[in-house]
Amino acid sequence: MIENTKDKYIPIMITALIFFVFLLSVFFFQKQSLRLDEAQSLWQASYTPLKVINIVAQDVHVPLYHVILHFWQLFFGTEVHIARLLSLIFFISSIPVVYALGKLCYSKMTALFATVLFSISPFMNWYGNEIRMYSLFTFIVLLNQYFFVKILKNTSHRAWVGFAISAIFGMYTHYFFFLTLVVNF
Repeated sequence: MIENTKDKYIPIMITALIFFVFLLSVFFFQKQSLRLDEAQSLWQASYTPLKVINIVAQDVHVPLYHVILHFWQLFFGTEVHIARLLSLIFFISSIPVVYALGKLCYSKMTALFATVLFSISPFMNWYGNEIRMYSLFTFIVLLNQYFFVKILKNTSHRAWVGFAISAIFGMYTHYFFFLTLVVNF
């Protein structure tokens, strides 16, 4: 009975963490000056999608984030704080995925603890507000691991579809994503 009482507060706590991260970002990280790597991302995303892919292919990154950023800028504008919101969305979207993965692997309380640590992490808050692919990469890795654990637990055939889609997106987000796949198998 006590456990069920705690369970109803978990969505409220996760929502509060998301709100906390959003406020921290708006009042602290969004007002910082543009850094060199961010300027490079903005420059790369300023071209047509095919040109973005061509430019990024000549650099050391893969194109998914830059293509998404290109369309983000088309719809919402090219200001720095608007571009940083894209990364913030991926960071905030990662918060419930951390909880779901922790709950699937361990328990609700362990998952909540991991979610709190993830949300207050200075590292994640910094990169969750930088115009770079790191928050997208984190989001996709978390999704990929969630589906992988579901496959291991034989809980869903749809987990294979989620695993495959997240693996494809992951390979187009960061070169190091293949290490996640190698570790899985």
